[in-house]
Amino acid sequence: ADRVDAATDPATEEPAGPDDRARVVFVTDYALGLVNGTFGGFAPGPAPPDDAFAVALAATAPDELDVRGLVITHGNDVMAAEVIAATQGLEEMGLDIPVIAGPAIPLPNPPIETVDGAPLTGSCIDDGVRFLADELRDGPLTVLAIGPFSALACLALEYPDEAANIDEVIALAGSKGEPLLLRTPT
Repeated sequence: ADRVDAATDPATEEPAGPDDRARVVFVTDYALGLVNGTFGGFAPGPAPPDDAFAVALAATAPDELDVRGLVITHGNDVMAAEVIAATQGLEEMGLDIPVIAGPAIPLPNPPIETVDGAPLTGSCIDDGVRFLADELRDGPLTVLAIGPFSALACLALEYPDEAANIDEVIALAGSKGEPLLLRTPT
């Protein structure tokens, strides 16, 4: 699908209306302000501020982006603490954006099976995955994946019809070495 610059409508050169904004959801391990000595389980010190900066930058473009919510995943810290940090961070920025608890742990690999060998379905579904599925039922969505991809993986496994409605995934990945920017073709 062709992307339209949300700042202006090319057909009329008029400012874009609120319905022309890109609908986006962050999947993030937002942990600004948290220090537990082992963020992400691999390095001592405070959590990095990158996710908070990304959310703040998105908030500066309300004419272009309709930030629907933050799905918080495990990653930089314990997920429950990240939910509190994200909620407090958004309040400090004066933003009214839903914060939804997502996956607290990675998807099991190999997948969990029952004793008779059948796949255990639905075990990864949480409020964050349900939120993504609900938002995708309302229309196309861009996912800004700046934390672990567990919520997206579960969405694809458990809600494939809704996942097919993802317009674009823009992902910033990497915790060691050089970060990797991934973007699905549009």
